[in-house]
Amino acid sequence: QIMRVYLLYGPNVSNNMLNSLSTHDTPRFRFLAKESDALARMGAVALFSVPGVPCIYYGDEIGMTGGPDPDNRRGMDWGKAVPSNPTFLLYQKLAAARTACPALQYGEPIPLFADDPKQVSAFARVAGADVAIACFNRSDKIQTVEFVVKPGGQAPSKPLVDVVSGKALNVSRNGRLRISLPAQTAILAVPQ
Repeated sequence: QIMRVYLLYGPNVSNNMLNSLSTHDTPRFRFLAKESDALARMGAVALFSVPGVPCIYYGDEIGMTGGPDPDNRRGMDWGKAVPSNPTFLLYQKLAAARTACPALQYGEPIPLFADDPKQVSAFARVAGADVAIACFNRSDKIQTVEFVVKPGGQAPSKPLVDVVSGKALNVSRNGRLRISLPAQTAILAVPQ
């Protein structure tokens, strides 16, 4: 669906769209995700990895929730705005990766893998030799996926590291990547 929407517009439009998970007109994403930390984290990874500009509705970065208007417009919960908040830490990592990685800023999206019954998908963003890979497991069990990472015909020239966990990913010489994703998790791999 993301690729379908992306292809409806030219890259100049798609790369400048303001993407958001929550707004003042909708229930907050965490509320729609039934207060699931895992799904909220996956949503954040998606927000920072798809084409367009991540637009954070105040409080999403600290895990605020809220139902239909006016519940979605609660005052900022400053008690959650602390450096030890895991949601806040994730948003900081994702924002830093987005700033440092040209592929995440303006790279072309390329589907790599999708298995709807297993609820697993992966896509790359490619800008010249720079590659970023987002992979999602929405299922309730560990899923192992394997695919060839050769967007543009070449394997990534630099080692990749997952922004979320900090773990290095091993891409083989022939460009194959095998990942075991825990239930309801996402990775965002960027050049090390």
